[in-house]
Amino acid sequence: RIFDPEKVLTIGINEVSDKRISHEWTDTQTLLARMYSLADVFDAEIECVTHLNDDYSLKDITINIYRKHDDIYQGMGTNRTNETLRVDKDLSVIRKKENITELVTAISPKGKDDLTLVGYNRTEYDSYGNVEYFSADGILRAPMVRDRFPSYISTSNDRYIFKEWDSDEESQADLYKAALAELKKLSAPNVEYEVEGCFDTNPGDTLTLEDSTYKTSLIVQARVSEQEESITDPSGNRTVFTDYIE
Repeated sequence: RIFDPEKVLTIGINEVSDKRISHEWTDTQTLLARMYSLADVFDAEIECVTHLNDDYSLKDITINIYRKHDDIYQGMGTNRTNETLRVDKDLSVIRKKENITELVTAISPKGKDDLTLVGYNRTEYDSYGNVEYFSADGILRAPMVRDRFPSYISTSNDRYIFKEWDSDEESQADLYKAALAELKKLSAPNVEYEVEGCFDTNPGDTLTLEDSTYKTSLIVQARVSEQEESITDPSGNRTVFTDYIE
């Protein structure tokens, strides 16, 4: 009743019914904003399915609640990655933009009580046996990314893009693990994709997209975040994707 004074909401699917969480709100929100806020608290996604009367007035709304999308749970929509949308057949274009303005290829991590990685030397290899990350002299480096994006304003000759990084870790092993995870994030270029077109999908659906006009075919998985359909002006229909994985 607190959320639905007009009693038009009905819960349908509920994948988080096993969770019990106490939470307090001290502000005021619209009903829809409060439902999204509640979904965030439960790491969930919500789907509102409206049902209309014959005169198109609102009859009721079914709220379907899904576990948040991750590597295990689909969340809203359907996993349709076995279906591929291709440029020149289904898609008009897939635009890919890389932004490296925030890129970092080496970090000097520091933990609690000035803990460093000095003397804690480790090397991480890729599946081909190439050195992907290594620690030496207290610095953790990403040489393969450095080779792709060398710094030309670095004062040293190694061409790394350097950053100091602080954490609360209390052992070198934990500091190395945390610093490695951080460097993996910092050394990944910020990649943006853009797709034009409208497709027979629903919000939350995950599909495979392919563009063979690139030198090496670009294949990504992407999730539908918006589906706009107009009865009066179909030319304005569009599908918006997010959560791209190349």
